Amino acid sequence: MADTRPYCSIVDVQSLNPGSTYDSTSEPTLDAVKQFVIRTYARVNGIIRSVGYTVPATSIVTTTLNGAVSADDTSAIVDSVTGFTVGDTIRLVGSTATDLVDEFKVVVAISTLTFTLDPALVNAYSDEDEVILIGDGLQILRHANALGAAALAEGANFTAGNPNESSHGQALMQEFNDLMEEIQNVPQMLHDVASITTKADKWPQSSGVVSLQQQNPSDTPETDTEVKAGVEPKTTVAQEL
Repeated sequence: MADTRPYCSIVDVQSLNPGSTYDSTSEPTLDAVKQFVIRTYARVNGIIRSVGYTVPATSIVTTTLNGAVSADDTSAIVDSVTGFTVGDTIRLVGSTATDLVDEFKVVVAISTLTFTLDPALVNAYSDEDEVILIGDGLQILRHANALGAAALAEGANFTAGNPNESSHGQALMQEFNDLMEEIQNVPQMLHDVASITTKADKWPQSSGVVSLQQQNPSDTPETDTEVKAGVEPKTTVAQEL
């Protein structure tokens, strides 16, 4: 079954807000941060849908566990290693889905059908649980999802709930907005996610990712109504994510 959950984990959000640990008594609470992740996931999906991808974006390379693994394990046997190489980031999808504590691990060695993982697993997984390759496109979406959620979590520390109340929250939201705009301008940067619609035929030709600093936004007017719904002017997006 294809993974249909947010592109990042709570750990990813915490890593962007140094010193933050989210639980039932924190401000914001863990439940609130989960909602920020889900809200940002919806915004990200709106953007990538508007430029020709079906959502949710998924990996073109997946496999399943061949046997259960336990917490603290550093290896896992899988049904196939086709498409995976040493150094890849993978995501294990199991019973932890509702808590958004999915595990992203690096494959440090492959021996026949066994992955050696770093760091060790935090959770246990069952036979036939899914293992997903996190390629370039999903890494970008993972970072975008975490950025937006981290900005909202930072804003929740203030009465107005606005990320712009702190320089850190403002910087996170600015990076999120910039990344969303870059995806709109250069949708090919997500080339290795699984599903592309026929709208991709209308993509502008590009030899690679172009920095937003090298573009004049007025040269690329937004004509798609989905695009307009996806990214608001940078002075208001923070409040509407």
